[in-house]
Amino acid sequence: MIYLDASVIVPLFVDEQRSDEARTRIADQSLIASSLSLSETSSAIGRLVRLREVRPDDGKIALRTMDLWASRAVVSCDVIPDDFITATLYLRQFELALRTPDALHIAMAHRLGARLLTFDVRMAAAAAALGGSLLA
Repeated sequence: MIYLDASVIVPLFVDEQRSDEARTRIADQSLIASSLSLSETSSAIGRLVRLREVRPDDGKIALRTMDLWASRAVVSCDVIPDDFITATLYLRQFELALRTPDALHIAMAHRLGARLLTFDVRMAAAAAALGGSLLA
């Protein structure tokens, strides 16, 4: 199972530099997308619309397409209280320089026994430091 963070999901639905790589990396994989990943993706697409990098109509289409994809192509999961406990332990390792959402993604991937797929270099480095088997 591959746990996806927003940095991989966004380019699946908004044409950008890493779109082809995102599609290739998830092909023929069992995928997990958390409620956090999908919320962050919605936020990122909204930001692209506000910055006028994506037209509002295209942003709405991207979100509808993502919702359909999420309902059909991925296993969905929610953040649970234990994820916050684990994420807090990760956040207290100052050398990892994690942000709370990234620590939560790593904690969820770990709990689910999934490999994390992210294009976020800092999150990938932290996940590697916490246990290289977490990375896809």
